[in-house]
Amino acid sequence: MKIRGHCYVDKSEGQRASMPQTHGKRKLFEVRYLPGLFTGQVNTNVWSDAIGFNIYGEPVTRFIIWNPVVAGSYAQFFETLWKLARQ
Repeated sequence: MKIRGHCYVDKSEGQRASMPQTHGKRKLFEVRYLPGLFTGQVNTNVWSDAIGFNIYGEPVTRFIIWNPVVAGSYAQFFETLWKLARQ
């Protein structure tokens, strides 16, 4: 099964430098950059029926909201940001 992945990050040096190492070898993974909008402290995953949040603090916290309506709204929001982002 092939699942395409998309990721948008800010243009900080740390994130820009880590993207090729982290995701450069994944053929179905594409990264775009949004200038200065994100701190990197929270990661959001969007699936068809759920969204997941990873909060990188001490301790790391993760939670998932299982709701297709909420997931669909986040997917639309993500697609809007994706169109605004630069490769």
